[in-house]
Amino acid sequence: MLLSKALALLPHVKPRLAKQTLEHFENDFFNEYYDASKRNEAWAQSYVRADGTPIPKPSDPRRREPSPGMFITPSDLYECSKGFGNNRVTPTGASLLIRMYEAGLFELRKKKAGLGDPVELRAYANSLPEILEAMRKDEEARQARALLIDQPERITEQDFTYSLLNSVFIRHHGLQGGSIQMRIGGLLVTKSVFIYWSNSGKSHDSDVIFSWVSADGAAQKIQKESLYANNRHNDPDRNWGLGRE
Repeated sequence: MLLSKALALLPHVKPRLAKQTLEHFENDFFNEYYDASKRNEAWAQSYVRADGTPIPKPSDPRRREPSPGMFITPSDLYECSKGFGNNRVTPTGASLLIRMYEAGLFELRKKKAGLGDPVELRAYANSLPEILEAMRKDEEARQARALLIDQPERITEQDFTYSLLNSVFIRHHGLQGGSIQMRIGGLLVTKSVFIYWSNSGKSHDSDVIFSWVSADGAAQKIQKESLYANNRHNDPDRNWGLGRE
């Protein structure tokens, strides 16, 4: 979730000022880290042995207690600045924002406004188990696919897709043009690659066909047509030189 959206989901909060509050804590921690590194304190050092093996790093003692019993650490803040542009909040980061909100650390639009219940943000904060489960399933699917690509004899005809067949051929034969054959799931599959050019001749794209004969004797194929298949550059009767793609 974007940080801007997460802050907007906190009732009566001014997102711009709330972001400044987060930046204040980040700057405070950075300055402390910089000062500690100059003092060569243990937790600020690089924990790598001379042979390159890692040394267990002690826990980071830095933390703030802006309100009684409400602690903030650099790791907490990092959960509010993930992803490209450091502008995404994880469910763990959302939990921190809610705790900061409930502790009164964010300025409200109206000073006498009461705290509301950030229902949507709270639901996102509680979604971590579901996200982890989805990640686990994605990883299982990735590993299963990798196994099929490495061991194509495990693949059944029902598994055939352009993406899977293409990955299998590239894994075992690299990127080749023309025609090449290999057995996949007991069937002899042919990959045929035909190159087509743009009208200007400056770029090209391939037409790829996977063909095989099913166990019942029926001819089958999966085709990815080239972007330039119908361009006049590829038709001798219409190819009259440079022009639009």
